Amino acid sequence: DNPVEYVQKRIEPLDDFGSATVAVSNLLIDLAFDRKSATLNTILGFVNGVLTNYQQGTDGACDPRSKDGALSMMTSLSSALMSRKSPISGTLPNFLLTHVVPEFKSKYGFLRARALDTYCRYSSVTFPSKQVSNTVFESVFGLLHDPELPVRVHAALALEPMIEDEENRDTLARHLPQVMQVFLNLTNEIDSDTIAHVIEEFVEVFADRMAPFAVELAQQLRDTFMRVMGDVAANQPDPATANMDDVGEKTMAAMGVLKTMGTLVLNLEGSPEVVYKLEEVVFPIAQFVLDQRIIDLYDEVFEILDCCLFAVKSVSPNAWNLFGTIYSCFKNDGIDFIEEMLPTLDDYVSYGMDVVATNNDVQARLFDIIESVMKSDRVGENECMCACKLAETVMLHGRGKVDGMIPGFISLAAAYLLVGDAIKTTPFLVHALEVVLNALYYNPVITLNVLEQYQWTEGIFTRLVQSAD
Repeated sequence: DNPVEYVQKRIEPLDDFGSATVAVSNLLIDLAFDRKSATLNTILGFVNGVLTNYQQGTDGACDPRSKDGALSMMTSLSSALMSRKSPISGTLPNFLLTHVVPEFKSKYGFLRARALDTYCRYSSVTFPSKQVSNTVFESVFGLLHDPELPVRVHAALALEPMIEDEENRDTLARHLPQVMQVFLNLTNEIDSDTIAHVIEEFVEVFADRMAPFAVELAQQLRDTFMRVMGDVAANQPDPATANMDDVGEKTMAAMGVLKTMGTLVLNLEGSPEVVYKLEEVVFPIAQFVLDQRIIDLYDEVFEILDCCLFAVKSVSPNAWNLFGTIYSCFKNDGIDFIEEMLPTLDDYVSYGMDVVATNNDVQARLFDIIESVMKSDRVGENECMCACKLAETVMLHGRGKVDGMIPGFISLAAAYLLVGDAIKTTPFLVHALEVVLNALYYNPVITLNVLEQYQWTEGIFTRLVQSAD
């Protein structure tokens, strides 16, 4: 009665973890693996009997639920039956062609969905001829437009392994905008990160064909993301009455959409003009997530920003407008996410040094980020290494342009290097020393003046020699 719930329980096993169906399926798997010699042939004999009776029976005598159960058993046993030691590995093509593929045209929607799910689990099976494979592909492709939602979802999942075939890719490429639209519609209907993963896979495989409609695709992904986050917000006002499982599922769906957008941007690295247009779609999403402090999505958001800046190898005015939001996010609770932020901050410095070198406010914010991490008792040495890396990037890309930042960098490193037990791990020691070495490379005169001024020269160089030994 509820297609969405039906789909979610099928494709998200944890949603149905406590059900009798999952318990029986797990028991069946345990028997097949742990008591294989005593039980597997008996189980397969039972399944074969059900499938044969259904195949030979008349319409009135056939019970589609029995066949659904038999195919469900075969789905559960796929890992055991696909192994090299499987007693029926050689008969699997015939099993699929005789008992699974014909049900793609079943008059029962639940049986069409079950057949697609079963085929998907056995998708690596090789059919006897290319013609047969093409026929199966065409059948699955056609079911993307089935009237039943569960069938369309399972057709989308079944198509994913099929894109490994070059001929199938050519067919899908000709209908790519329509196929992607079906996937987006499914994402909107069921809010599942599973479909988002399929979209991400298609974006990666068909990257060279995405450019003409990449902006439109990104806009639809943005709309899907904002709708999902609106649903999450609607559940947040009263935690006592909120459906937290639903909130978690929708957050995962939003995460999947963001990952797809990141993949889309990354695969358009060779088309900077398209990526600049994508920034107009992507940056407002980043702004929303950071302003609302949705920490569950920080990782995906900073990955997208990194992809955008890396793809165009420059920092646009829109990106600089977002830098203030990133800094505010850091000052609120972002210090715990400095590892996720680092690639994006590194891009701002590497590709935006023209602004960094001439904007004292940007320099002050970058230094504050580095200093806050190095002096914080909330973070560990991994985070401090991130701060060192960012300082090193500033010095390497801003040589001769950021003289005022150098004494501060040296002081932050010296605070650890000159205290015997302040550094616990070798990697952090290496990065702290590299800050000083990069300062020497940046400007030996400034660096030595600072070391002499505070009488750090002997201590720093002694630590350097000891580390070299």
